[in-house]
Amino acid sequence: MTQILTDLSESALRSVAARLRAGDVVAFPTETVYGLGAHAGLERAVSRIFEIKGRPAQDPLIVHCAGLAHTKQYLSSAVTGWQRRAHENLGSCFWPGPLTLILPCHSSLIVPSVSAGTGWVGLRCPAHPVAQRFLELCDVPVAAPSANLFGHVSPTLAQHVHDDFPSVDNLWIVDGGACGFGIESTVVRLNGDETVDVLRRGGVGREQILGSLCDAGLLPRNELGAARVRVVERYVKSQTDMSQLASPGQLLVHYAPNVFTTLVSATVSEPVDSAAALEHERLKKIIVIDFNRQLERLASLVGAYRDLSEVGDPKVLAHDLFSALRWAEDVALGRPDWQVWLFNPRMASGLLEDEIFLAVADRIYRAASGRNQNITIRPDSDRVFV
Repeated sequence: MTQILTDLSESALRSVAARLRAGDVVAFPTETVYGLGAHAGLERAVSRIFEIKGRPAQDPLIVHCAGLAHTKQYLSSAVTGWQRRAHENLGSCFWPGPLTLILPCHSSLIVPSVSAGTGWVGLRCPAHPVAQRFLELCDVPVAAPSANLFGHVSPTLAQHVHDDFPSVDNLWIVDGGACGFGIESTVVRLNGDETVDVLRRGGVGREQILGSLCDAGLLPRNELGAARVRVVERYVKSQTDMSQLASPGQLLVHYAPNVFTTLVSATVSEPVDSAAALEHERLKKIIVIDFNRQLERLASLVGAYRDLSEVGDPKVLAHDLFSALRWAEDVALGRPDWQVWLFNPRMASGLLEDEIFLAVADRIYRAASGRNQNITIRPDSDRVFV
């Protein structure tokens, strides 16, 4: 059975670290989300991650290490000098922290299933103090995707992990409290041609990465240098299209609650002639997750309403998004005809240059599986039309 470990003493952490080295799976907190960890050098241990999560084998895993020095031993001898220097520079600047660096991996130390057969591995050093000590005690590379069922909302509490995996043999959950940041790390691939691909947005922004590489003399401080750090957004529509993904978190349907979810953009005006009014009973079956009071006019009309930050703070949004999606699941439990309306990030025009907001917007878009709709709220009656 799944067990939650609330004892964070040295002896308790040493015990679960020994279990991980022996091949068991241990969920542990990071500053981003909880990870489902296994020994990255043991094929049978890594295979349990895929089995427990229901994760397709084409989706690579991130390897977590205690510090920059530990990550160096997992790099392939084929890594170029520039890649090594860039790894050293970015790791020194942003680790421990929410940044994953993808580089060619040492094939004898990291089993091929971790890299989904690509020969490249994502390396990260998390900032959570419990994770840091746990990884030190493990003293092995720890492969750890988010500790949730594949495609489901990522966990930011130990209870979220238990909710997804209530009865898994030899699964231990280290309860380190709520995750401080709340969404997954930025994923960056350092290419052999001295270019950089940001494959997933997160807590470290493109401009920070570019600035660090320029400061170290690894990229020129001009337009040519800027053009070599690219944001590569990819939305793979189905598991059948997943031919050796370069990074986790690239499926269109991801971070999704177990209730129909769509993005909503609202305007207050007279509806067009073709618009249909939503009946009161239908509105009472809608859960609204709002931000910066975009959908505030709906609060008294719908079944449940929550604004993640009335003042429009992207950091609060990042911290609370996944817990809000799980809250919506709880509200809709046993009510199959209910649905979730998520605010459309594109309506927050003043934040579309904020790196954290853009990272959260990516999760929101995927949580809604790319679905969106426009509604009109009639100003004189608060009637809602679609």
